[in-house]
Amino acid sequence: MNAKKVLLASLFVGMFAAGASTATAAEIIDFDINLDATADYSGSVENVRRIQFDLNTQTFQYVQDPGNPVQVGDVFYDRGYGDASSYRTSGGGSAPQSGPDFIGATYSMGLLWDELRGVVTGTDTVGGNYVVNANYTSVGTDNFQLFVSDLNPGFGQDYEAAAAHFSAGEQVMELALVSGNSILEFDSAGGAFIEGTFTFEFQVVNVLPGFWFTADGIDFADLLEDEEGAPTFIVSAFASAGTIQEPGPVTFFGDDANNVYGDEREGQSLFSETQSTHDGSLRFAVPEPGTLALMGLSLLILAGFIGVGGMRRRSNSTHRQAA
Repeated sequence: MNAKKVLLASLFVGMFAAGASTATAAEIIDFDINLDATADYSGSVENVRRIQFDLNTQTFQYVQDPGNPVQVGDVFYDRGYGDASSYRTSGGGSAPQSGPDFIGATYSMGLLWDELRGVVTGTDTVGGNYVVNANYTSVGTDNFQLFVSDLNPGFGQDYEAAAAHFSAGEQVMELALVSGNSILEFDSAGGAFIEGTFTFEFQVVNVLPGFWFTADGIDFADLLEDEEGAPTFIVSAFASAGTIQEPGPVTFFGDDANNVYGDEREGQSLFSETQSTHDGSLRFAVPEPGTLALMGLSLLILAGFIGVGGMRRRSNSTHRQAA
């Protein structure tokens, strides 16, 4: 598979891939969810270790030279959404749910991101393999949002419809990207994708009071700021992705690519649009045990990277539920 097709499809996918934090000693914790905090739903979920998501990503690649894509300084922009398919315990089973409302049965939990900017910072040959480095920044603030809403009927790659559906619900968490980077490895400059590592840090801007709780009963809303009002709730993520599943993501070039962000960005021309689907999960962690009240929480985003598969442009394929 052509590296330029695989590269941009893989960059954001890795944010939700499996791995473990190396920036700080993070202790992953179990947490509880109180649906009664929302206006429209009731019930609770206990002993949650991770929230499993089905994710859809659109990546728009801009290049300085269309004849030589994937150069240092080339930029790309991502947008996408995730639909939570299940709550999992530390043992991998379904987390206990009680009350009239159940995930995937009477309500949906959706993750939206509208504009994630990446830039290629380096390419090199290391150990015979082709390595690409990229950094990430958000455009604006608060561009990652988590909602509770009515059931998702299935939107495929129709981001606008998915965004309208989830944002019509109630926001339960809001995040702003602080920094991010990735290292992607290919077997050659035009060869197959091998693996990637991804590190992200977010600042949690807002949470719905009374919705998220630690196992000790501490409301996440009480952990956002210190006594001076400075933010303490930081999201950290380290991830690694394995071999991409076949068939690979669908990539559109030239006139076939949507111009969601415009035909030009930062003096570069729109080169391609890549659409991918993948699986991911959210986990919460304490950066240092025993400092929860002082330090707040870290949200460690790790995922079982199942792979990415192509979807037809503007498809309205049926939403799949993870087992």
